[in-house]
Amino acid sequence: MKADAVKIADGVYWVGVLDWDIRKYHGYTLKGTTYNAYLVFGDEKVAIIDNTYPGTSAQMWGRIKDAFEKEGREFKIDVIVQNHVEKDHSGALPEIHKKFPDAPI
Repeated sequence: MKADAVKIADGVYWVGVLDWDIRKYHGYTLKGTTYNAYLVFGDEKVAIIDNTYPGTSAQMWGRIKDAFEKEGREFKIDVIVQNHVEKDHSGALPEIHKKFPDAPI
């Protein structure tokens, strides 16, 4: 899926998901929600901070690939930062770990 990463600062991108369809999560909403995830490009390593709700990761992966293209870097996540395990922050953790098994969590 093609999705654009949102540059927040030099080397920092929002790579989360816009979920317009969800109605119930921490209450009821008519407008959907976002799942926030970030990529941080250091001089030598790349970290992902949080990820997305289960079943919504295609949009996140599209944004991640876009961020790597914008930075002109090899597609490799070196560090996985998981702030907490609530599903909207951790649902894609198994996918990320499978793609990058050497990245510490």
